[in-house]
Amino acid sequence: ICRDCGMVFREAVLDYREERRSIKSDDGNEKDHSRSTATNNTLHTSGLGTVVGKVRGRAFMTKAEKQLKKRKQEAMPAIDRLLLQGNDCIRTYAEHLQVPPKITDIAQKQFKEFVEKMTPVGARAMGNEPPVNAVNLKPIKNKNTNLPEYAAVALLWACRLEKVPRTLKELHKILKIKQKKIRAALKAYRNIAGLSDAAKTSHADYLGRYVSEVGMSHALIRVAQAAANNVKHIDELSGKRPQTISAGIIMLVATIANENISVDRITATTGVAATTVTKTHQTMVSHQEQLLPRDFLLKYGMLPSSSTVPPQ
Repeated sequence: ICRDCGMVFREAVLDYREERRSIKSDDGNEKDHSRSTATNNTLHTSGLGTVVGKVRGRAFMTKAEKQLKKRKQEAMPAIDRLLLQGNDCIRTYAEHLQVPPKITDIAQKQFKEFVEKMTPVGARAMGNEPPVNAVNLKPIKNKNTNLPEYAAVALLWACRLEKVPRTLKELHKILKIKQKKIRAALKAYRNIAGLSDAAKTSHADYLGRYVSEVGMSHALIRVAQAAANNVKHIDELSGKRPQTISAGIIMLVATIANENISVDRITATTGVAATTVTKTHQTMVSHQEQLLPRDFLLKYGMLPSSSTVPPQ
């Protein structure tokens, strides 16, 4: 929290991971931990169910074991099994990405909508015919499971909807999921009506997180935000990715203010190549009078004192 302006950076203050508590057992062992999580309201039923594994040590099941397996499978519909496993993945990924619980809830709702509309199991459960481009989600225990990438994309969409977007490179690096699989799942999610338009992002959405991660001072953050608002007036920057523009703004402000933020650090934070950051910075330098506030340029001697550039 800034003592001067009161600006709060929640990414650096709050820990959004699930609470972990030590529970003392009867034998005095306190090494066991218990996690407390919210009630899952996305399931269609409140029935209890579990996944019964194969019986080890023999190739057959007794009659009692078969009846038990059938009862447990019937206790929870197939669609709820997918939702339950997908929600578990989303909670785990949200903890790794350090996102607020609100985004986790939105991601679970998006995943539920996807399962109900775009999978054969979900469509039939809702009384509809599966679409032509339906996706056959495979459970976690399946050898060729595709559930993790679809759960990850649900979280990606939720982050975009809440204007705290994450990139595919971040998901690949943190969640260890191949970008090729994430792109395929992302393409399938775009078939949900209205989702693509609502989840559009801008460079300002990325900038707020990047400036915090590179350690930029609060005074310079306000300058960077002003530059982000003026980018729309520069035709040469139109069409560039939001991450690229954010990286260029950080380098522009840091260079003028002699802030110790290297190109390598900007690249590591934003995932934008060093050459791309440098080229974008060079373009912005030629338009710095249009991008940056006049008092900032005067402070660092980038404008003559008699300059007629109007304040922004």
